[in-house]
Amino acid sequence: NINFGALSRNQFEIDTGATLTNKAAGSIVFQANASTIAVFGAGTLDNQGAITYQDSNTTTIRTLFNSTGTVTATSGTLSFGGGGTITGGTFTESGGNLSFTKASGITPPSFTLDGTAFAGSGAVELGEANFTLLNSVTAQNLQITGGAVVSGAGDLTVNGDLSWQISRDKTTTIGGTGLLTTN
Repeated sequence: NINFGALSRNQFEIDTGATLTNKAAGSIVFQANASTIAVFGAGTLDNQGAITYQDSNTTTIRTLFNSTGTVTATSGTLSFGGGGTITGGTFTESGGNLSFTKASGITPPSFTLDGTAFAGSGAVELGEANFTLLNSVTAQNLQITGGAVVSGAGDLTVNGDLSWQISRDKTTTIGGTGLLTTN
């Protein structure tokens, strides 16, 4: 558990059955210069505090990721490839991008989005994964790419650019009872 202070690492593994919890007052900062940042393993990363991504590369969190806290990407792309539940919280792409899509070598994960707000000038990608929207989800700039399956009763509102990319070999499905609104 991270209660106070910051954890700054380039790579760590969360083993099967283990959970790394970033408490409400905690902070995880991912930063690297030219090396790869990696979070891997069959455990869980539980974010109740703040996660900041400061790297020009792409990093994938391959573990199960649950969050009620905040996530900020200031550069590069922070990708979530292991599925999880995101309840409330704010995800900000201030110069960076966020991606929710399967990591290489694993089956498409499932994400539950419940009242989540994505804000900022960067893009949010809903990629090859299953997404269940329980309550309203908002995004400033949203990319839906091949293999995304979006369902549930929650509304999806895009207050900026919506990009829907078609793939020959991956079907994208938007379903459920919620509304898709672009402003």
